[in-house]
Amino acid sequence: PMITQGAAAWIKDKSDSNNFLALFNDAPSGSYIEILYPMRNRRVYAKVVGKIPVTLYESNIKIVVSPLTAKLLGARDDEFFVKIYH
Repeated sequence: PMITQGAAAWIKDKSDSNNFLALFNDAPSGSYIEILYPMRNRRVYAKVVGKIPVTLYESNIKIVVSPLTAKLLGARDDEFFVKIYH
């Protein structure tokens, strides 16, 4: 598998709070990726539902995850470091 690492952000909107979803540029929509949050040693599988909108996020953001995905990873900050296996 390919590995991408860098900053993750999470969507504050709660409309998709019951799903494991991600916006990610390096995998096709509909595919599943594994996200590792090394700081807490937690992993979550999420479905890629689209690309990251360049107008909404800084260029350093590698992935944007749903609120439930961020919660299960244990993320507390707006941005956090992850490794993405795709």
